Amino acid sequence: MESERLEKKDSTNHIEIEFRSLKSEVELLRSAIEIAETKFQEEQIQNTVKIRNAYEFIEQIKLELSQKETELERKKAEIKKLKENLMHKENELQGVVDENERLNFTLEKITSLSSKKEQELQKELNRLDECVAALKGEMMDKETTLQSISEENEILKMEINR
Repeated sequence: MESERLEKKDSTNHIEIEFRSLKSEVELLRSAIEIAETKFQEEQIQNTVKIRNAYEFIEQIKLELSQKETELERKKAEIKKLKENLMHKENELQGVVDENERLNFTLEKITSLSSKKEQELQKELNRLDECVAALKGEMMDKETTLQSISEENEILKMEINR
């Protein structure tokens, strides 16, 4: 019996040691589970923060994109207005060019007419100069004739008076 008791005691000790070993292993496993859960929660928090940051970044990108689209639309409207102004100015310029061509044509006609008129006036002036010269010559002849007749009259008057 004593051997049975010793065996029982041995068996009990062995069970107790195994129980403690299992209990210790359970504690280690619980601790490992707690550590794993803590790591999992930390990773989940980090992932949540990363996701929130990603959403915030996406929202920021959307806002910037919206602002850039608004700016682009404003620039397009400005370009359209500038193109319209350019077309208006080109039309004005074409009108001025047409008017300039018409005025140049008119000026050429006037210059041509003026040149012809000037030539005609120069011819007339030359003819009149010739007439004046001829009349001066005739007048000189007449003065000479007058002088001779006056002298002859004086001679005749003196003869009559004698």
